[in-house]
Parts: sequence; C-alpha cells; structure tokens
Amino acid sequence: MKDYIAGRGRAMVAKLVNGVPGAFVTLSNLESFSFGLTTEKGEHYESETINSLLDATWVNKKGGTIETEMSDINKANARLMFSARVSEVAASTATAEVISAALPAVGDILTLRRGLATSVVIKDSTGSPKTLVAGVNYNLRDGGVFGSLDIVDITTGGPFVGPLKADYSYGAQSRATLLSAADEEYVLRFEGVSKANNARYLYEFWRAKFGQADKTDLISADVAKPKVTISLLADTSKTEDGEFGQFGRMTYLGVPA
Repeated sequence: MKDYIAGRGRAMVAKLVNGVPGAFVTLSNLESFSFGLTTEKGEHYESETINSLLDATWVNKKGGTIETEMSDINKANARLMFSARVSEVAASTATAEVISAALPAVGDILTLRRGLATSVVIKDSTGSPKTLVAGVNYNLRDGGVFGSLDIVDITTGGPFVGPLKADYSYGAQSRATLLSAADEEYVLRFEGVSKANNARYLYEFWRAKFGQADKTDLISADVAKPKVTISLLADTSKTEDGEFGQFGRMTYLGVPA
C-alpha cells in the first residue's frame, strides 16, 4: 500500500509545567495544519584546485515550525492565537460608573465597561442628580448586549450637568485580554487519517511555542481563518537517536481492522 497523505485529523495541546504535560485540549476544526523541518548547514570549499570544490558539509542548526489556520475562535483557541489571558466575569452590578466626563452632545455614542447590560439607569451630576430617560434622552444599542448607547436628546428633562454616571446589571461573560499571557510551551500531537488509503498517522512534538495569529478578518464573506506559526523546540532531556527523538516523532499506525 502506498503511503499517500490526503490528510484530515485533529490536533491537541497540553501545557508543559516543569517539563511535564498536563491534560490535552483539542484545537477544534483546524482549516489547515502543516509542519516543516529546517537545517542550517555549514560548507567548506577546497582551495587546492582552481575549481574550489565543495568537499565537506555539516549541520549547524536544526529546528522546525508548524503552520495552522484556526477558524474556531473559541476561548481555548483564542488563548493560543492571541497570547491572551482568558478570564471569566461573573454576573454583577455597576454603580455610579462614569460614562462621560463632560456633558455629551446629541449624536455621541457612550459605552459601559461591561456588555450584556440590563436595568440601565443614567444620572447626571447636579446636586440632586437628574435621571436621563431611555427612549427620550438615549437609546441602548442592541438591547444593551454591547454596552453602548446613543445620545438622542440632551435637553428634555434638563438642564443636565456632566459627568454622566450609570448604574446597571450585567450578565456573566468571558474575556480574552490580548498579548497578556505568560510565555508558555506545549506538547502538541496530531492524530491524522489519510483519505487516500484510510491509514492513521500520529505526529508528536515535544516542545511547541505558539506565535500570534497574523490577522483576523472581522468582516469577510467567508469564515475567518487566522494563521498561526508554531515554533518547534528541542527537548534536550531526550536523546536524538532514542525512541522519542528531541523534536518529535511520526508513528505509522496503519489501517484499522
């Protein structure tokens, strides 16, 4: 049987802590996944003849990279794609949150610090604060989902004095803070199957470090497919010629019975 690769499969990562991998998490529904190995060679050309012949080569450096497109931008993937610190925000309330330091003008857009906002009450800063009325002085955009509002009238019910302050409730939400995660390494494995012959292949990489996604198309006619480059590092606790190798290994598992 020919070992053609027309690949499908799933990739998984496990965070390395003191060289020991934790539980694996699937990088769901990758659009592409490819790896390449690189060597940098030294060369010597003899100087005894007029032809300057190449008479020796040797390997100076070894390395590798993985390139993948990740269309599922879930929290686990976003953590890796954007070097993000993912946190959970519990449902709670905000009180006297300043949303405009000065009195806004009609047409201004103001924002709350949290999305999924409900029970919004906006007051000004007069001695006895006056309340702006929803549907008269302002309109919540998308029912408060994004925590933004349009000022449509700043006269009725006034005069108002800045700053404006908001009281509101907000729902539970998740946050990925970009470029804020610690520098981390992972074990990466790819469980592959070839459509050409139904054969299974297992690829294992001992030390993988994620770079950031090159770009994420937030407006497009197709699903966004941010590309991420992953550096493959040597695990010097393993021997180069041993069972595991220092960068990884490929195991042919054949066709299931």
